[in-house]
Amino acid sequence: MAGRDEFVRRIVSRSGVSSPRAQRELQRELDAHLEDASEEVRLQGRDEASILRAVCERFGDPAEIAREFELAYRFERRTIATADALILFGSSVGTVATLILTLQLAIASRFGISPSEAFPRLRGELVAFVSLALGYVGIYLGERLFHQRRLLKAFGINCALFTFLFALCYSVLHLSTLAPAVPFFAGVAVRMLQRTVLRPFWCLATMAPTVVNCLSGGPLLITGHSIPLWAAILVRWLGLTMACYLLTLLSRSHEVRTRASLIAID
Repeated sequence: MAGRDEFVRRIVSRSGVSSPRAQRELQRELDAHLEDASEEVRLQGRDEASILRAVCERFGDPAEIAREFELAYRFERRTIATADALILFGSSVGTVATLILTLQLAIASRFGISPSEAFPRLRGELVAFVSLALGYVGIYLGERLFHQRRLLKAFGINCALFTFLFALCYSVLHLSTLAPAVPFFAGVAVRMLQRTVLRPFWCLATMAPTVVNCLSGGPLLITGHSIPLWAAILVRWLGLTMACYLLTLLSRSHEVRTRASLIAID
């Protein structure tokens, strides 16, 4: 019955149920209830033309029913959204770490430095990887929370969150420099520049943080070999730019999957 299918579809599409499996289960449950109600009305001697109208009147407004389901599934929806954001953030940190550490290991190998000595400031580097991912992905995720002035609101919340987390890490990990915080501003600058008419030139946003990091973080390798400052800046700029490019791809892929799931719901 087309009318009944439309009635069910309206409820499911507005219920806030996010996973396809839960949507199918809800649809089957509603179909079963409507079928039972239709059979009950049919036994009362109603003609087929009036059965759907009587059943819909008994169930009520589909928008009200959908709101009730939305409230019931709110916790599940928020849990799924939080898990999805954490997975994206974790994969972003892992991607950045893999790229930068591989590049650093290749440079160390070029100078004959053993892998055990290739990462003299690994603790600070790990913080820097998280900082970069939080700078870029944090803005991306923050934009999804708002409808108006999304970029500015995401920027404010992300900066406040990073300030708190970095101050905590700086104290707990006993960091000796603020250099690990610099990649955060690179990630923020890249994401914000990509949201403007200047987005083709987003790679320029990584230049200033790279220079600051090189001047404040010392030589790229400190185990008996050093790289000229211009070369260190170039290598770090390329690494930071490539990392931001990978974060861009991850965010775009996530956005495509999210839109596809919303289309499937509708």
